[in-house]
Amino acid sequence: MQRIGECFSSLSDLSFGTHQRIAAVWRAFFLAIGAMLIIVGVETLLIDSATIYSAAESSATDFMDPTSTPGQKTKVVKPDEWIPWAAMSVGAVVVLYAFTLPQRWNRGGG
Repeated sequence: MQRIGECFSSLSDLSFGTHQRIAAVWRAFFLAIGAMLIIVGVETLLIDSATIYSAAESSATDFMDPTSTPGQKTKVVKPDEWIPWAAMSVGAVVVLYAFTLPQRWNRGGG
């Protein structure tokens, strides 16, 4: 079994095609994180509060029955005014970073 440091040091020995595939995976990962942050930021911008039901006390049929309360324990989350803007800002920066990753790796910078 190889140690983690040995695995990462062997990444420089990979062929060009494998390096491109690894770069594409990292780029897709950062794009997904950035898009998710932007979506969460827009959602929190549009809502005033969100009610979270306790999963331990409710079942799927409780949500389908309009006469019953889905969960006895609920938590109301009211996001502060800065949260949507911060999430969208960080998401935009992460997306821009993901688009510049190929240029960074081609010139050899970090």
